Amino acid sequence: MDVMSAVWRNRHSVAMAVCVLWLSYCPIAAAADSVEDAQLLILRGDYARAIDVLRPLVAKGDGRAEYILGNMALDGRGVPRDSQEAMRLYEAAAAAGDVDAQYVLGAIFLDGAITPKNYARAHQWLAMAAAQGRKAPTAQYRLATIYIEGLGCAKDLVAGHMWLNIAATNAADDHQRTDYEQALLVIGKRMTLQQIRVAQAKATRCERSDYHDC
Repeated sequence: MDVMSAVWRNRHSVAMAVCVLWLSYCPIAAAADSVEDAQLLILRGDYARAIDVLRPLVAKGDGRAEYILGNMALDGRGVPRDSQEAMRLYEAAAAAGDVDAQYVLGAIFLDGAITPKNYARAHQWLAMAAAQGRKAPTAQYRLATIYIEGLGCAKDLVAGHMWLNIAATNAADDHQRTDYEQALLVIGKRMTLQQIRVAQAKATRCERSDYHDC
């Protein structure tokens, strides 16, 4: 089993990612109070009222509301369980720029959890999430695995090392950072010193460009 895959399978799953992310709060420019109200209602188990708050926002194209309602559809909370509806809402949210929706879609297509695997689409969504910088270390890690394992593309250890480096820098906590740094050490053993230097330089350039030049 590939080391990168083993680290991922031991630590993460799409279901866990959704569980951790679906109630997370990301500031948005409009209707922040309404989205936050919906999240509080969900925490209280008042799914019907939460849906009443979310649906008008979804109708206006609010990405965060689309993401949360997608989670409710996937879990069957307040609405019938419907993975197709969840995917529709996730894609709308991701297209609107919601980083969690972009990550979850990428993970779904990468793992084939509720839809057939599609590495091209996994790359598309994970790359979009990864470009959101400090918000997306897990997406950056998973994007790295695509390059390292050659999933739907030629293997590229330099690109993989670059994204692992960035993921470690942006890690949410010490535990996650340790995992990513260990993965860096493993991949580094498969690379030349020159390749590592190039990858590190690319990571620095990517971060300094605010993730526009990666």
